[in-house]
Order: sequence, then C-alpha cells, then structure tokens
Amino acid sequence: MKKFLFFAFLISFSMILVSCSIQTSEVNEVNSIDSSKGNDYIIDENNFFYITFVISSIPSETNENDDIYIMGNFNNWFPGDENYRMTKNSDDSYSLKVKVVPNKEIKYKYNLGTFNSIEKDFFGNERSNRIFIPRFNDDIVDDQIEAW
Repeated sequence: MKKFLFFAFLISFSMILVSCSIQTSEVNEVNSIDSSKGNDYIIDENNFFYITFVISSIPSETNENDDIYIMGNFNNWFPGDENYRMTKNSDDSYSLKVKVVPNKEIKYKYNLGTFNSIEKDFFGNERSNRIFIPRFNDDIVDDQIEAW
C-alpha cells in the first residue's frame, strides 16, 4: 500500500511539474519579441526607443543654407522627407531624434534633399548604407559626412 501511494504521489507530482513547465513556456513565447519576424511586435508607445542622430562633421563644400536629411529603411528611403530634416545646432553640428523599434537594424544615409545629393565616401564614390542597431533608449549615433 505504501508503494502504491508513493508511486501515485510521484506520478501526480510529475504531472504537476510538466503542466507548470508547459504554461511557463507558453507565456514566454507570447511575451518574447523576435525582431527578425517583424509582424509579431506589439505596437505600443512603450515598445519604442528614441535615438538621436548627430552629424558632427560635414564637407567644407556644403552651403550654409543647405538642409541635411536622413533617409533609410524607416522612411522608405525618401530623400528630403521633412519629418527627417536635421536641425542645425549652435556648434555647427546637426541632430535629429527619431523613434525606432528596439533591436531592429536601421539602415540609413544622409542627403541634401534629393537622390542626386546623397552622401559619398571620401573619394566621391557611392557609400554603403550606414547600419545601427538600437540597444538602449536615448542612444546617440555620431556620424561624419565625408563628401556629397
């Protein structure tokens, strides 16, 4: 009789552990965010980061009155998008705070408002996309533009 009760208790206890384990894994799957899937991200104001892009150096041939914009996979690569116009600061740097999804790769370039004025490398060649992955809220990305 004692063996029967012991085995009954052991089986019941095992079933409870398995049941708790299944519930825990289901909860973790719902609450986890996999940025590679993209569509399962819950849109909520608390799920975004604010990143400040700063341009600390621009080419000397840039006109004083030129507006500088940022474009990328966050605005469908649209140059001259007024929502992404950089603000000129008193120290001659430019900055813009952008709302982004955490841990999702951002690809971007700077421009003067048209596809003909996208930043180039030092030698005037087409520049590869800049890439940044926001890991923390209020990150600051400091860039230098070599040529237009």
